[in-house]
Amino acid sequence: SINVINNNGLNGVGRRWNLISNPFPSYINGNTAAEAVNNFMDVNSDVIDGSFLDWLKNMEIPYKAKAEIRFPRSHNFYVSVVLHYSKMDFLLCFVDLKPNSFQKASLLL
Repeated sequence: SINVINNNGLNGVGRRWNLISNPFPSYINGNTAAEAVNNFMDVNSDVIDGSFLDWLKNMEIPYKAKAEIRFPRSHNFYVSVVLHYSKMDFLLCFVDLKPNSFQKASLLL
């Protein structure tokens, strides 16, 4: 888990965006299209701002109903959070162990 902060409540001059990064040496499953249960967005849905989360979950690409979101290793991205202080989880079950994920299963032991 990592700590994330929403400073927007401080007289409206703070920020609620946090720059975070995939800590694993492989892709992690980001949404339900990538992995039904064990994915970053569903597990952290109580921490991530709802409107931002809805936008991410419903991303569409041409000729596909919903895009599979997988965050590459060391990939940085911003998340908008709801509460002033929260913990965001990066769990081992998020790791995509498909051969094209640049990860050997033995490295996860």
